[in-house]
Amino acid sequence: MSGGAAIALITATVGCQLDTGGGRRTGSGESLLELVGPPTPAEAAQWAVDPNSPDNRQQGLLLLANAPFGGESVYMELYRLGLDDDDAAVRAAAIKAFGLHGGPPEGRLVLERLTPAEDVLVRREAARTMARIHVPESIGALIAMLDRRVEPDAEARALAAEALGQHREPRVVQALIGALADPRLVVGESARRSLETLTGEDLGPEPEPWLVWTERTSDPFAGARTFYYTVFQRDRWFIEYIIPWDEPPNEIASTPAGMPLEAEASGG
Repeated sequence: MSGGAAIALITATVGCQLDTGGGRRTGSGESLLELVGPPTPAEAAQWAVDPNSPDNRQQGLLLLANAPFGGESVYMELYRLGLDDDDAAVRAAAIKAFGLHGGPPEGRLVLERLTPAEDVLVRREAARTMARIHVPESIGALIAMLDRRVEPDAEARALAAEALGQHREPRVVQALIGALADPRLVVGESARRSLETLTGEDLGPEPEPWLVWTERTSDPFAGARTFYYTVFQRDRWFIEYIIPWDEPPNEIASTPAGMPLEAEASGG
């Protein structure tokens, strides 16, 4: 199916599922909300495929992704379409949606966006999503991102260091030890936390103690702790008190989607 045909089908499907009487109410004069009105889910889906406005596409994807029903199959198809959008902010929104609702198949699609040729917004969101979905194939790309010559953005390097904290491989430990020397504190701190998760050890922010320890230990992962990705928390905004289907995108700390059960169960 072509992209245009898929958009038409999705829009029609969403409209049938969610349009409960014409979208926003207008003209009754009873309240400002009736005159302005929050977007309905059907309207958000229409924004997500608006061919004339990247801003609408981004906002539509984010509204759907943060909704409780955002993981339904019809919306997952919208996110897949968004991955190939010409606008970087739209691609980043689609990747964020996969981080909230996707599993390893979606993670492997996001992996393709870790390339240095991508926009920095996309690289950051892709690295963040790699912490939320267990994709072993991402290890090489995430390690490469720790190199300032490959990834000049410190936030993206820090997010890559966090995502590596779920992968118990010797090459990951060595790469994270190297990242401790990053000139940006946020990267070194992220690498240190991941090392502590992987090993159960607390050897500080300097590379030397970690290097000595790895030379002396036969099993660096014997004391590994369960990896939990960083979650977003904030209070409600005013508008979210009057949009019944919209809530702050707050989450409970969890392990990555698709992580093996033995990795979840081990450690503290």
